[in-house]
Amino acid sequence: MTPSTLQDSEGLTEIFFAHRNQKKAEAAAKEVSRAGGNKSNVQSYAADLSSLDQTKALAQQIQKDHPSVDVMLNNAGVFADKMVTTEDGYELTWQVNVLAPYVLTSLLLHSVKERIVNVSSISAGSRMDFDNLNQEKGFSQHNAYSLSKLAMMMLTVEQAERLSGRPPTVNCLDPGTVNTKMLIAGRLCTQHRA
Repeated sequence: MTPSTLQDSEGLTEIFFAHRNQKKAEAAAKEVSRAGGNKSNVQSYAADLSSLDQTKALAQQIQKDHPSVDVMLNNAGVFADKMVTTEDGYELTWQVNVLAPYVLTSLLLHSVKERIVNVSSISAGSRMDFDNLNQEKGFSQHNAYSLSKLAMMMLTVEQAERLSGRPPTVNCLDPGTVNTKMLIAGRLCTQHRA
C-alpha cells in the first residue's frame, strides 16, 4: 500500500507505526512521507515489543493520539538465532510475533474501524504443539518462527469469528518471499542444519 491509498475524505493521509529503534523509526517515517509526496502525516513510535509493558504503553499512546484507526497492520516479527527469554518470561519469538500483536490488537480493538491485518508466513507450521510454545522441549529457530506464524493465523481466525458480522474485519496475509534480514537468517539456519 502506498500513502496515497490511505487518504481520508479530505485527501489527508495519516500513517503511524512503531519500531523498537527510535532513530530507525524516524528515518522510516521520513521515507514514507517522501514516498507520499510529503502530503501525508507520518508519525512513528518507539516501542520494544519484547516488553509487554512497552507494548501496553504503546497502545495507550496510540489511543491518546489516534482515537480512531482505519487499518491496523501487525507486521512485527523476529527470527531469533538463540533462545532468549524476555523480561516477561516468554521466549522472544513467541512474545514479539504472537503475544505483543495480540495484546496490542486487544487494547486497540475498539479504536480500529475497518480492518485488522495480521502478517503470517509461508513458513507457518502445520500443527500447533501447545506444550512447546516457549520452546520448552529445546530451542529451534525454525520451530519457534513457524510456530509463531501458525499461531498468528489461528488468532486471526479466532478474532474474525468473534467479530463476525461487525467491523473491523480481521485478515491474515503472507507477504511472499521478501529479501529481508529475517529471510536471510532463516536461510542460514536451514543451511547449517543440512
